[in-house]
Amino acid sequence: MPFQLPDPINPATSFRARLVIVVGLVSLFTILLLSWLVSTIAANQVKKDKGTLMAEVAHQMIETLDRGIYERQREITIVAAMDVIRDPQAPLAQKRKLLEQLQASYHNYAWLGIADAKGDILVGTGGLLEGKNVAQHSWFVNGAKGPTVGDVHDAFILARLLPKPIYDYLPLRLLDVSAPILDEEGRLLGVICGQLSWDWSFQVRNEILEPLGQDFQADILVLGRDNQLLMGTPKLHRLARAFSLPSLDAAAVSHRGFVVETWPDGVDYLTGYAASRGHDQYRSLGWKVLVRQQADQAFDAATSLGLATFMVGIFIGGLFLPVLWIVTGHLTRPMRRIAGVADHIRTGHEEEHIPIYPGNDEIAVLSQSLAQLVDNLKTQKHQLIANNQELQLAAQVFASSTEGILIADADLRILSVNQAFSSITGYSPEEVIGQTPSILASGKHNAAFYQAMWSAIHKTGRWQGEIYNRRKDGSVYPEWLIITCVKDASGRISNYIGIFTDISERKTTEERILYLAQHDVLTDLPNRVFFLEEVEQAIAEAEASDGRAALLFVDLDRFKNIND
Repeated sequence: MPFQLPDPINPATSFRARLVIVVGLVSLFTILLLSWLVSTIAANQVKKDKGTLMAEVAHQMIETLDRGIYERQREITIVAAMDVIRDPQAPLAQKRKLLEQLQASYHNYAWLGIADAKGDILVGTGGLLEGKNVAQHSWFVNGAKGPTVGDVHDAFILARLLPKPIYDYLPLRLLDVSAPILDEEGRLLGVICGQLSWDWSFQVRNEILEPLGQDFQADILVLGRDNQLLMGTPKLHRLARAFSLPSLDAAAVSHRGFVVETWPDGVDYLTGYAASRGHDQYRSLGWKVLVRQQADQAFDAATSLGLATFMVGIFIGGLFLPVLWIVTGHLTRPMRRIAGVADHIRTGHEEEHIPIYPGNDEIAVLSQSLAQLVDNLKTQKHQLIANNQELQLAAQVFASSTEGILIADADLRILSVNQAFSSITGYSPEEVIGQTPSILASGKHNAAFYQAMWSAIHKTGRWQGEIYNRRKDGSVYPEWLIITCVKDASGRISNYIGIFTDISERKTTEERILYLAQHDVLTDLPNRVFFLEEVEQAIAEAEASDGRAALLFVDLDRFKNIND
């Protein structure tokens, strides 16, 4: 039926025109209002999701830095207890070789060295700084008291001797990790120090940003205990510069989150923040990480989404008036039935469907149009959800992550895995979806281990630690695993997310270092450290069982001369 102007002489036509105008205006206003509300809610949700992502990136950065410092602190402590390091008679060349092997196994060590109890450097990797006195250096003073980690500092002397950093904007900055070298009676023999190149933190930053893609245009900043800038950007990199920002104050209270704030350059930024809490026995240096992006750029997608949603509402509202004009000529009982069903759908009964009447009259066209309109709105709703930037970004991170990711439902049935999962375990997605993670069990952990792990997950919502799993080919490998539970609106667990990294290579290096700490380098026999640990264990077992322990001492004359 063609659209016709109302005839002012015909009362029915006049009534029809007034009805169309009144209903049309009310409907148009309602659609525009709903469109505005939907666009506002969608835009705010996208902004919240972007802020949450920024906070999560900051948290991942500080967690990786803390874990890396902890691992280096443990390495230096283990090396300090090795016989070849503690033996004053051991050749310095042998000690230097051991330090250079450690440096080769972890290339971010810029320098490793040993100073005697007076602070004179006995050996250093590459022969650097040997003969220098470091008695006044903080790493020596604090390292003589116990294992310690120093804050980031400039290294002017080594900067002239070592290659320029690849990523750092300043000549050379180091992070000192030191530990005391003690004899059997606990007397100080010296201090061992490993100096990490601050270039390491930039490598961590690049590894975190790489899976997010080039579209994630954000700056990652690391600030020290006094809010001095340790890692910035090419335009913002001075070590001594301190900041006072709301995000830093919030990080000291809530550990992580996000805010919109104005920086000293006068620009508004969306800033995600996270504060260090240490890792295991490492108590942290009080660092904070900020991930910032200009607010206009960060919220561009939210603005576009809100505008698009509102325009869709305007478009639908514009079509509604002609439809009303067509259908008002046949407002009968079927019309009321259609209106009733439509009202049910509006109040949330989406399972109902608009009744469709056959034919080509106005009632039939109205029923068909409304049915199609409802289907289109449902389709658009799902498309808006599917096109949400958070889901797209999460999918990209999920697919591109170098860490294996496993998502399971509340019954521990695997729903999805990423490519890194298949690369590490050898299982394709088709082989594990529908299975439980027990398909990866290595058999090396007892029931008490898993009971403690799941108890921590259900109590805190999160567990992380080292675990052994089995690949498809049957080989057992160690991995660093983080398990997080996801809860629905009612507080019930809906999903479990597991993120893991193959640490076989690192474990091999650690086991070799631990082995050297407990065995003689020359004879490959257990040394005094191993013997004392075994004696302490035997005594502890005897005390636990209210029993006794015996020690047989056999003395071989002049055996030490033969060994030397």
